[in-house]
Amino acid sequence: MGAPDLIRAGEPTATPWRFRLDELAWRDLVEALRTDPLPFCGLWCDGADVHALFIVRGEPLAVTLALEDGRYPALSPAREVSSLYERAAYDLYGAEAMWARDVRPLLDHEVWPCSSPLAQPPGVSEVRSGLVSFQPSERFAGAAGLVDGWGPATGGVSPPLYVAFAQSGGWSVRRKARVAMRIGGWPCAGEGAGWKRDAA
Repeated sequence: MGAPDLIRAGEPTATPWRFRLDELAWRDLVEALRTDPLPFCGLWCDGADVHALFIVRGEPLAVTLALEDGRYPALSPAREVSSLYERAAYDLYGAEAMWARDVRPLLDHEVWPCSSPLAQPPGVSEVRSGLVSFQPSERFAGAAGLVDGWGPATGGVSPPLYVAFAQSGGWSVRRKARVAMRIGGWPCAGEGAGWKRDAA
């Protein structure tokens, strides 16, 4: 059975192209996605459920899974790009993707006043350094050659984005970006304290 059929075998929802799976069916879906070319569009969390969106012949096909103790089986073993979404879901909601390919923080760089700010209740911060650091992946760290980067801390006008490149023989062999030094109006280090939203 292909991935679209596994999704459609789930419980129908009020949205005609979205189906709810239990954890075993979700695991079967992850396994099917290892060989099924079904285009992946995104993954997000709302605090209670995790959702994934795919496209079938130009039409959306979504799947939902209830979080079990704040956890769910990761899609990233089958769709590596979903690791970005999994990391964001963890940083914002504390939703842990089990067996994820990459568990480094994506948005939370220990400058927020608490962890998992969108979770109910938000996470409790133990030690928040207030300093943003660049933590490269193992693949990036293992790349030979010159490493160069730029971002807000390197001077000049820059968006809240840090980019690093590993270069070898004039070619960029690895690229890494650190995004969201500030998110949703919540202040980061050096911009005030507390959870006051921006007026604009």
